[in-house]
Parts: sequence; structure tokens; C-alpha cells
Amino acid sequence: MRKRVVDQFECDECLGDRATSSGYEGVTLAYAISVLEGEVITLCNYAVTPFVTDGSNKDARETRAYREMLRSRGKKVPKISENALRDELVILPGAAMSPADVVRALEKFIEHVEKDGMYIGKYKDDFIREKTAGEPRFVRC
Repeated sequence: MRKRVVDQFECDECLGDRATSSGYEGVTLAYAISVLEGEVITLCNYAVTPFVTDGSNKDARETRAYREMLRSRGKKVPKISENALRDELVILPGAAMSPADVVRALEKFIEHVEKDGMYIGKYKDDFIREKTAGEPRFVRC
């Protein structure tokens, strides 16, 4: 008698649920890209763990929103932690993504950022979106 092949478990959560509640973890080939230095590729373990902020300043200190809101008010901006992302973009392609899928996803993201800006974090109780050009530069949402 032939053994039955059991399919690998595939998560059926939608993108929104995974990104905002259960998160992601695994192993992938990560691409770290900097405007100044180009790209570096490394095999890595990753864990992206969403959390709900309680509104304290400690929650948001390293987000761009918090730092830019302080800067725009002439206040002292804290240093970024040594191991935190600064001017790098890290891309973690999923195991089912082809190079063409990565290109399409990045093109969609670029189009969105150029048109509507990008959420850059929270300041106090407001989510802050920064536009690439035009006025106002920062929009509270």
C-alpha cells in the first residue's frame, strides 16, 4: 500500500492579520540596501513581531515620526540604538516569492510611496505619514 503524502502546512491568514497580529518568523536570504553603500546579501533568521503601542514615548523613540516631530519642534533628538536600522532598507523575500514577484511588490510599494507618502511611525497618539514632495511634508493620520 502506498503512503499518503501530507502537504506542508500553509498559513491561510491574510496579509493584514499576519502583519498586525501574528507576525512572521523563519529563515530567508535577506537583502540589506543602503543609499550610500549598495547591497549586502546574507542568510538569516528573522522575526517580525508586531505590537500595540501604549502611547508612551518609549514605544516610538526610534521611529522616524518621533524623531522628525522632535526635530521640527527644535527639541533634542535621541541617538538611534547601535544595532537598529538607520538608513538601511532590509528586504526579506518570502520562500514562495520569485524574482518577478519581488519586482512587482517593490514597484507597487514605490508607486504607493510616490503617490501617497509612507507611514513613518507614531508621535503621541497620531500615526504620521511623510510625503516625498509637496506640502505639507508630514501628515497626521
